Amino acid sequence: MRTRKVKCPFCHNDNVVKNGNSANDKQIYRCTDCSKRFLHTGQVAGHRKTAEQISAAVRMYYGGTSYKQTS
Repeated sequence: MRTRKVKCPFCHNDNVVKNGNSANDKQIYRCTDCSKRFLHTGQVAGHRKTAEQISAAVRMYYGGTSYKQTS
């Protein structure tokens, strides 16, 4: 079984401890350095959409522009 190292998304340190479960049974972690709590989703930060990308997609949707029209 592979052990995955969880890093804090706020301060990027790996001094993280388990801190209970959420209402939908997801593991909650707490950073011992910055004391913030978070869910570890396993996603790489680079794969998440930025607020600007989401905003642009919504503007395109409501403006009637499709992805094919932009490429």
